[in-house]
Amino acid sequence: ERTMDRRSEMDELRARRATEDAERKYRQKMLMEAQKKKRDMELLDEARRQQQEVRLEKQRLEAELKQEEYNNAMRHAYSMAERERAEEAYAKKKNAELIQNLQQQIEENKATKAVRDRQKFQEGGRIKQELAEERAKLEGIRDKMVADMKAKGINERYYGEMLSVDINRMLL
Repeated sequence: ERTMDRRSEMDELRARRATEDAERKYRQKMLMEAQKKKRDMELLDEARRQQQEVRLEKQRLEAELKQEEYNNAMRHAYSMAERERAEEAYAKKKNAELIQNLQQQIEENKATKAVRDRQKFQEGGRIKQELAEERAKLEGIRDKMVADMKAKGINERYYGEMLSVDINRMLL
């Protein structure tokens, strides 16, 4: 019986050791699983953090790109507006020069026409004067001839025709 007790003690000791060993293995397994789960969670958290960083960086780059596009569009719009203003100013300047040139030509044409009209008027006066002088000269010659014919006693019917001649019509 002692041996039996001894064996039973030994069996009990072995069973307790086996249970402790099983419990130790179980705790070891649970600890390893907990550590693995912790590592997995850390990896998952790190992956999420990296994704978030990538997403934020992408958003930042997109915002920079949009800002750059906006800046380029504004520069282009400003450049176009400046060019249009310059073209408009140039066109206004050209129009003003054209108007000034046209007004100058009109004034020159008026002055030239006034000179021509004055010259025509003066020439008309001169011609009128010359015609009056010519008429007076011809009338003087006619009157002298008629007087000579009367003095010589020539028949009035010969010099009457001379008196009836319209000298004005002959001059025109």
